[in-house]
Amino acid sequence: MLYVYIKTQNALVQRINFNLDSQELPQNILWIDLLHPSAAEIAFISSEFNLEFPTKEEREEIELSAKYWEDNATITINAHFLVRDLKSNEEDRNLIKLRTEIVTFATAKNILFT
Repeated sequence: MLYVYIKTQNALVQRINFNLDSQELPQNILWIDLLHPSAAEIAFISSEFNLEFPTKEEREEIELSAKYWEDNATITINAHFLVRDLKSNEEDRNLIKLRTEIVTFATAKNILFT
């Protein structure tokens, strides 16, 4: 799913749930959040903004020393976050399971992409 955050006159930031099939990208974009994106959504954003997003496997293979890189048009950072898995069954109710999630932050054309 794509969430697009834009500057508006009435609000500092407005969130739009962006649908590839029925919408064009709005003006004044601040941030595009690719939360569990489909392959089509990644391809659209990559094409529209001339970006390459690493796959989950590629992000996991990146060495600690290579979590930040930049070129003439973009800055990219991969960050690890500790996330608690939510359990719904009674057996595991008292068991806290943690995992790491890798999030990519990229800037291009004055827009933040996550």
